[in-house]
Amino acid sequence: MNNFERTYLESTETERVMGFHWYQDQHNYLRDMAEHFDVKLDVVCGITAALSPMISWQENLNMTYHVLKFKGRVPSNVKMPGFKINVQKAIKIYRNKEVFPHLNGPKVTQFYQNLLNPFDCESVTIDTFMIACYYQADKYGVKKYSTERWVEFLKSEIRTLSWRYGLLPLQFQAIVWLAYHRIVRSMGSYGSQLNLKVF
Repeated sequence: MNNFERTYLESTETERVMGFHWYQDQHNYLRDMAEHFDVKLDVVCGITAALSPMISWQENLNMTYHVLKFKGRVPSNVKMPGFKINVQKAIKIYRNKEVFPHLNGPKVTQFYQNLLNPFDCESVTIDTFMIACYYQADKYGVKKYSTERWVEFLKSEIRTLSWRYGLLPLQFQAIVWLAYHRIVRSMGSYGSQLNLKVF
């Protein structure tokens, strides 16, 4: 039993329900936003994915809204947290009305696919939380295991476990993410402090 499975088994009923529907719910929200601003859904999903690293989901949605509302010309007095380069990528996606080649990187491209197609049977979003969960790694360990080789391995683990529990890979990933986030918050930090072991 690995730490993805251990964390899944420690998830609450609420986390399982929320995780099961998470990508579908966010897809619907972004679809409504796309219709409101008359922008293609894939572009809105691309903007959202580009902005996503190292910010909360609510911040992510707010920033996507601002990029759309201000038509890629966000005023300087509007708060846009996260990395400046990601904001620039999001603006390029909006202005060019195409996701690629502006969107790149294993985490954000998979996140884009999951947001665009919440019934995807292959794509799996692996972020730093998921890496920390599996390897019980601190921030230095997370960096070590962020290479393509290890990310592909973790995606494979998620796929295997998802079918075992009758879920789509993205559903299993979302449940594990929510459960691990709760555990981390209760412990105060993530990584080696948690009493989970890899077997």
